[in-house]
Amino acid sequence: LFEFALQQLGETVDNVLAFGNESCDALAASSIGITAYHCLWGATDEDRKIMQNDREHVCLSDPRQIIEILKSTYSPS
Repeated sequence: LFEFALQQLGETVDNVLAFGNESCDALAASSIGITAYHCLWGATDEDRKIMQNDREHVCLSDPRQIIEILKSTYSPS
């Protein structure tokens, strides 16, 4: 799915971040090299536990954290 989306957008993994509230979201994105984050809000209790035990991805607890991540990674050309 992520590879198809990148093709459709004409983007590379270097220009994309992924945010998801299911444990499989970050795993799928990072499997092709996309930097991915777990979003704990809206997640089921089971997925939240899985995501919190995943040491490869950062867990976000508040949607406003996405704005801060985007501000820190975006560099205008």
